[in-house]
Amino acid sequence: MKGLDIVSRTSSFQFKGRELGIPEIAGLLKVRHVVEGSVRKSGETIRVTAQLIDASNDKHLWSNTYDRPLTAENIFAIQDEIANSIVTALSQTLGLSELGAVAVGTSTHNLSAYERFLQARPLFNARVRLDEADKLLADALLQDPGFVKALEMRAALQTLMVEYGFSAQSRQDAERQSDKLAERALAIEPQSSAALAVLGKNAATAVEDRRGTKSYKELIEMFDRALQIDPRNASALNWRGLRYLMVGRMDEALADFASCRAIEPYYLPCVENYISTLGDMGRDEESLQAWREALNMSATKVYNADLPVLARMGEELAFKLVTNDQQILGGLEPA
Repeated sequence: MKGLDIVSRTSSFQFKGRELGIPEIAGLLKVRHVVEGSVRKSGETIRVTAQLIDASNDKHLWSNTYDRPLTAENIFAIQDEIANSIVTALSQTLGLSELGAVAVGTSTHNLSAYERFLQARPLFNARVRLDEADKLLADALLQDPGFVKALEMRAALQTLMVEYGFSAQSRQDAERQSDKLAERALAIEPQSSAALAVLGKNAATAVEDRRGTKSYKELIEMFDRALQIDPRNASALNWRGLRYLMVGRMDEALADFASCRAIEPYYLPCVENYISTLGDMGRDEESLQAWREALNMSATKVYNADLPVLARMGEELAFKLVTNDQQILGGLEPA
């Protein structure tokens, strides 16, 4: 929102269950204020506790507990109430008069469908058990066929399942299913940035497989439209950046990966593409530093290093560690 730079939930979820203090988490995410809390369910009642902390001095700026009957409407109403309480607390503390009210829309009235969506989301974000995530979303859509967020995520999942080895379906069939789901989402919500980005990704993949007819100018414009609706759409930034690379527009590609990385510090594709693009541009020291920073944050794996950069920078030990990783040389036996 205007006046605040907010780290995405995807990046925040990386710290769930980890024994890290608030100042350390804030340092890794490069933020000053952190919201922490808990959700407990008891029968037909939900209790949400939340607190806003200034990580620079570990001071609690605001806290509250919410007890409500467990309904979909109440879930979103609590989110709205918490968000606006935090905005008020920050406005008073930081003197940010331009901060306006926050509106949290109700994405579904079916609580069971919403629970399935919440179960699928961390799998989607982590790119693990994507077939399970797809089944959860399919179940959610049986209960609420108009659940746009479930349609958006399931649209993206169709091709991701093929790319990550969770489906034996052909890429073309996966794209057709993905397009249908994205079009369903757009029929309900014409301003769905996520659905537009998925259509752009599918069109771009078809072109790169020599099956599509769109120009790269048209492909980039598809991602432009998605980002005009939601400038913080990390996937659209990453996918547009890859198309900029295809036409040699390195500066624009790097800017997209940098923006994506700033919004989603733990979004692995953006981290990898940022590191490798710096290397491709001959900015080896920056590439090596970005890799080290990502390793320090557990935002990447050692095997995601840019090997030419390690070689050119004389990082012999790191080069050998990476190239001896089983994910790089899987299936090879010592001579």
